[in-house]
Amino acid sequence: MIKAVIFDLDGTLVARDTWVRRLVGAQYDAHAAALARVAKPAFVSRFRP
Repeated sequence: MIKAVIFDLDGTLVARDTWVRRLVGAQYDAHAAALARVAKPAFVSRFRP
């Protein structure tokens, strides 16, 4: 049973932008061989929240 629902609309509880950049950077690192033609900063910047 759900007792509460929490919304974080302005990023006070979770730093979403930082989390997304770290996640996308880690994905780039994991697939760097396939993404060799794309620079990491360019790849990460395409996924800005």
